[in-house]
Amino acid sequence: MTCNTGSMTVEEGARAPVMLALSPDDGPSGLFYDQMNVSSF
Repeated sequence: MTCNTGSMTVEEGARAPVMLALSPDDGPSGLFYDQMNVSSF
């Protein structure tokens, strides 16, 4: 998609989705994340 010009490696880009997928059921919900940090939308 970025023609190999993205600012992150695959591993860096996968970090936040994996963290959220593995979070406990009572973990954060309804929040917007920018990489690994909660962000206001």
